[in-house]
Order: sequence, then structure tokens, then C-alpha cells
Amino acid sequence: MSAATRYDRWAGDYSITDPVPRPMDMALRAVCRGYAAARPENRAKHPAAPISDDPYALWQFARRCAVFAMRERELDFVVDGLTAVALLDPRRVDPRDVSSPLPLLAYAARAIGAGPEPLFAAAAELAPTEMREVIATFLQRPEPSLRDWLYAAVETPSGPGFVDMSVEPYDPAGPLDRVALALADAIGSNGYERGAVTLATKMPRIWLEGVDDAALSHALRAVRAAASIHAGLQPATAADGDHESRGMIVFLAELADAPSAAGLLRIAEAKSATPSEIALLGVGAGRLFCLLVARSFVQGVAPVETSRSLRRFEPRVSEILRDYGPSNPIA
Repeated sequence: MSAATRYDRWAGDYSITDPVPRPMDMALRAVCRGYAAARPENRAKHPAAPISDDPYALWQFARRCAVFAMRERELDFVVDGLTAVALLDPRRVDPRDVSSPLPLLAYAARAIGAGPEPLFAAAAELAPTEMREVIATFLQRPEPSLRDWLYAAVETPSGPGFVDMSVEPYDPAGPLDRVALALADAIGSNGYERGAVTLATKMPRIWLEGVDDAALSHALRAVRAAASIHAGLQPATAADGDHESRGMIVFLAELADAPSAAGLLRIAEAKSATPSEIALLGVGAGRLFCLLVARSFVQGVAPVETSRSLRRFEPRVSEILRDYGPSNPIA
């Protein structure tokens, strides 16, 4: 199968933070436009995505279209993304995912100065019955915020994009999203995919327990906002070919005060000195604390990292945290 017929996770094509245009995008735009231009009586015969064996290809394309629409300020991307949603087969896509591109496309339309309602209504007219109801139901709801749909808009060096958002309190004094995006880039340039950022997460205690749990509890109560980054191991990095069983999670937190962040760093350093199959690296600067956790997720599969090997990330991670440190409002 050619590169034009699929998205490549390891090249970052599943991301809606900073997607790069691919041949697959052009191919699916042609599919969507061909469907929209077909006579109504002929649409039932139109194959939804004959160029791909991935049931999520149209779904990924619709989400990517929201980003491209904002970056190019081109409403046609919103239209094509909505057509892709209309063509989704709800029997092949998780019901929880079916409508998730819609808030992104609505946000993108408004971001470039267009009302989404007529665009959504036109897409509903194109859709088979089940998807018509999904789009129509979205239109009937009060206008939600992106956070209601567990998304957040972010600004990257290449332009606007989106990240996931969880439900924990999130009140950073500075641009914690930019720190998380920079960390994702740093991890992605060193054996891992560019990880997926989620804002408003927790700094979990499980990785740091057993050293000074009273101090750990005290420090965690001082967390103002946290984010996480999940990154899979690149296929070429696993000598035994089993990259799917290994990965890294990065936790980032802004705390209320520098001593609390220093307390987490002290605990992480002590924890990482204990022999374990779970590799840990703690890095701190000012009120920011970052914890890298690398492990195998499958019993019997040896990890590829140790706490010592993770130290190769420390200079760049420390630099990123310092850049948002003393000279930054969050310091």
C-alpha cells in the first residue's frame, strides 16, 4: 500500500497539534469533494474511502482539516472536514469518537470568521441517516467550549493547533502548554514519537511513593496545574522489534512555590537511585517540575531505558524549564 493511502503515526500524522500536510490529505479531499459533487441519487453508490483500509482515516482527516483551516484561513478545509464526518461509518468507528471532530471544525470556522451553522446543516444533508443525526444533534446543542469536549487550542511555532484536555483543575500562572509542547519535541527527537500532550492532568504520586510520603503529599497539594505527554517508542529504537510494548510518559507540573517543586525533585532523585525496571528522571527549575517515566507495558518484555540512560534527556529538559523559569511570570 502506498504512502498516499494511510497516515503514519510515527511521522506524527495522528497529531492535531502540529500536523504536516500529507499526500493522504489530498487524496481524501478528492474523495470528499467527489462525494459532495455527486448527484444525490448517486451518492449511495459512492465509496466513502476507497483509497484506505483504515476506518479511522476519514476521522483523522476531519480533525486535521480543522487545523489546516485555521492555519491557511481557508473555509474549504472546514467543508471538507465536515464531509468526511458525514462519510464516517459509525459501525467501524468507536461511538465515542464519531462526533469528536465536530467541535474542532466548529471552532476552526469561528476562528476564521465564519458561522458554522450553515456549513454543518449542508454536511448533514450529505450524510447517510445515522451520521445526519449525529451532525444535527451537535447543531442543536448550546455552543460548547472546547474544554467541554476535552480539547484546548494551542499556538505552536507553525501556527494554531489542538491538544487534549482532561478534567483536573488547571490554573497555571504562565504558558504551561508551551512548556509541554517543547518537551514533546525534545522527547520526539530522541528515540520516541513526538508525544501527545494532555493538559489539566494530575501529577500522580505512584511513581514517587516510598521515599518520603509525607513530603510527597505536601508537595502534591501545591500543584497549580499539570500536563502529561505520552510517547511511544519509535520502531527503529527497539532492537528486538517490539516497540509497541514500550513507551514514555512525561509529567509536568507548575507548583505554588519553588520549595514544593524542589521537594518533588529531591524525591525523584532518591527514587531513581533505587534499582527498578521503571526508569525515572526528575528535572526542576523554579516552580516547575518534570518527571520522565520510561517502562515496558507488557510483562516479560525488557525495558529499553534505565534511570541512567534517561539522563541524556536532562540537559534539554532542564533548558526548556529554565527558559520558562526566572524570567517568566511563573517563576
